[in-house]
Amino acid sequence: MSQSPEELIAYNVTFQHFWYLSYRWDLWAVAYWLHGGCSDDGFIDFRACLVSLGKEWYFQVLNDPDSLTDLVGRDDVPYMQAAGFQYVDFKVYMEKTGYDGMPEVVGMAHGPTEPQGERFDFEDDEEMRKRFPKLVARYPDMGD
Repeated sequence: MSQSPEELIAYNVTFQHFWYLSYRWDLWAVAYWLHGGCSDDGFIDFRACLVSLGKEWYFQVLNDPDSLTDLVGRDDVPYMQAAGFQYVDFKVYMEKTGYDGMPEVVGMAHGPTEPQGERFDFEDDEEMRKRFPKLVARYPDMGD
């Protein structure tokens, strides 16, 4: 089925909403531990990959970031810092309309400027073990 430009805009609004919800320190910590570091750009990609996993896994990981341990390494799960998921709708919209970019949606809120939640030291082994026991048990050394 081919999406109309209006449907692509609606998809983008929905994607952005869930992408913004995942802008959290605890999720950044999990991404950081898994990949042996995670830059701002890497976390942008991580959050887009998280949205791409679908509703069930997205909310599972949002509610329990440690549960990402159950997904990583599966054949049907992307490398969680893969770039590109956040651009699919833009590319299709451009192909359909010839416009370089989507129109601003009136009333659409822009995302937070800082990650939500409590900031903590992602490189503190004890802190990470306390917060994410499954993750650190499976990957005892950051970046494994």
